[in-house]
Amino acid sequence: MWQRPGLRAALRLTVHRAGSASRCTSAVAEAHSGRPSGNWNPLANAHMTAEQRDFFMANGYVKIPGALSAPALARVRSWVAQIAAWPDVSDAWMHHFEASGLDPGKLILSRTENIIPYHAELAQLLMTGVPARLAGDALGEDAVLYKEKINYKAPGGGGYASHQDAAAYAEADRHVTCMLALDSATPTNGCLEFAPFPWERKELIGLTPEGTISSEVAGTLDLQPVTVEAGDAIVFSSYVPHRSTPNHSMQTRHLLYLTYNKKSLGDLRSQYYSNKRASMQHGRLSMIGHFQGELVGSSEGAPDVPLAARPDLPSAAWARAAVVEKIANLFEQRGATRYDAFSTQEEHALMTALMAQRHGADLDTVVAAFLHDIGHLLLNEHAGRDDFLVADKRHEEIGYRFLRRSGFPEEVTELVRLHVEAKRYLCAADPSYYAGLSEASKCSLELQGGPVAAEEIAGWAARPLASAAAELRRWEDEGKRSWAQGEVTGEALPTREALLEATRQVLEASARHATAS
Repeated sequence: MWQRPGLRAALRLTVHRAGSASRCTSAVAEAHSGRPSGNWNPLANAHMTAEQRDFFMANGYVKIPGALSAPALARVRSWVAQIAAWPDVSDAWMHHFEASGLDPGKLILSRTENIIPYHAELAQLLMTGVPARLAGDALGEDAVLYKEKINYKAPGGGGYASHQDAAAYAEADRHVTCMLALDSATPTNGCLEFAPFPWERKELIGLTPEGTISSEVAGTLDLQPVTVEAGDAIVFSSYVPHRSTPNHSMQTRHLLYLTYNKKSLGDLRSQYYSNKRASMQHGRLSMIGHFQGELVGSSEGAPDVPLAARPDLPSAAWARAAVVEKIANLFEQRGATRYDAFSTQEEHALMTALMAQRHGADLDTVVAAFLHDIGHLLLNEHAGRDDFLVADKRHEEIGYRFLRRSGFPEEVTELVRLHVEAKRYLCAADPSYYAGLSEASKCSLELQGGPVAAEEIAGWAARPLASAAAELRRWEDEGKRSWAQGEVTGEALPTREALLEATRQVLEASARHATAS
């Protein structure tokens, strides 16, 4: 598989710029030392009251109002903004992205985890500050951080089905989570809902193969919403049943989820993340299948200027290499899935690129041909899924936003965005075109709105890059027919590695152009 050079050196440099400074390499050691970072006090309500602990023991959860002081809340919010802007990498922190439920085709950041090795100040708070002390109160002894994550839940963010966290935690049989609210959480934007479950009760109920609580058992639970204000905390057991609904509001709902185990059980965090990386199923957010949103692979909620197109940043070359590796991984993990009966998704991408090459296309257009359906890979959309071709997931918009965010020029991104509209245009402008479409393309055409209206034909053709998109679309269909009829076989296809190298060259050229302008 393609590998980017100098990964670790570049990673250290990028983490430094992300706000952790040189302390990132010793974040965990500094946090354990208990030394203060800066002149702010991370402690507000650092311990439960007796009444709060009694409520926790009886119900398996408890709300702690005002757990973070106002200065601490402001500092943590600034750290979370830094972390959300970190580039998407495969072997350090873990970003997860989803398609917005309010705006089809829009990508939003859903979760970030495995953060503390790369952010010393946050590591100190999580290991020695408010959440660790509250978790220790619940556990009855000192607490050790087991895992950490930020759930962003932007407008349109997905919900989580009824579940118990213990189903996902194999390294110990007892954990508590301290949720820190960075924004208010309400039933409208998807606050947590809990069903009382005493601390002493260690039992998984209604467990499904997905690791969630069955709908039959969930229907018998008294799940009640627990609203919070920014700065509040909720401490809850790994066995307490809970869920959250999608964010139907226009308000973001940032929450930190910090899970701890008893110190007497040892430091299990590294083991947890090692096991998670080894056993995660593609297309899942967690070790259990409780997330109800649509996972994809990149974010629209990042700065307008793509990091990969910012040659002024020392980390930009690494970020561009990370983009290419991400594309390589998508083909490695999902390229063997099928969109139609004749070819895999990777074969289709290679065939379309071959047709572009045979027609004398320039490098940008060849790369656009190679990546035109990358939205299908990001969405994990293929013929093996039950929901395949049930609804239009606007893979062309997903692919366009991913490529635009990653720093590709519009000669690539616009062709990707327009290739579905080009099919609709050609079906209206050329009566013979429809007959040559594959059955899957005919089916998706109906979901995508059918041929454009007669009065829209001239206007569509006059759009910038429309003719290039229509040409790419014809090459795509030509490739499908040639492959299905055996006129071209695998030996004639360009290799994935060659097209990834072309992809890298296009990204580098785009960055040089950004520097010159």
